Amino acid sequence: MERKVDKSLIEWKLSSNRKPLLLQGARQVGKTFSLENFGKKEFNRYFLFDFMENPTLNKIFVNFMSGTKVKVKLFFIFYNFNRDCNRS
Repeated sequence: MERKVDKSLIEWKLSSNRKPLLLQGARQVGKTFSLENFGKKEFNRYFLFDFMENPTLNKIFVNFMSGTKVKVKLFFIFYNFNRDCNRS
């Protein structure tokens, strides 16, 4: 299934000055579906960290990101969380 956001995601990927992507929107409209398909289709390496399915990831994420610099090149990391995930 193709969605309107798919074209914007491809444009973001091809941008030479790409910044981190934050996709916001109403609940249950297909954000997770679109990002999962985009990551699997467009990147050789795709990682999904689902804070909603595994809440213990929140603690790990906070500990990892405090003072850590991350170099990202040609892979896609998808953090799936909601407002109830503290500090993620």
